[in-house]
Amino acid sequence: MPEHAAAKVKLANLSLAIYFTNPQRPKAIYDQVIQLSDQLLAQDPKSFDGLRLKGSLAMLDRQTKQALDYFTKANSISR
Repeated sequence: MPEHAAAKVKLANLSLAIYFTNPQRPKAIYDQVIQLSDQLLAQDPKSFDGLRLKGSLAMLDRQTKQALDYFTKANSISR
């Protein structure tokens, strides 16, 4: 189901939650969120979830301006 966006969103949300709660911050989980958000945005450049996930990753990386840009774009899109 590589084209199934809802499944990608659920997996990305779960992966992000695992990453946030795991004090070791596994790189494989982080990379999975990057890959899934990239796939969502490749399918739809205005993907609310893709932009939200990118904002979360930027926030984790302490890239405040970039995170704000992603969250602002996501917020402007109605689900």
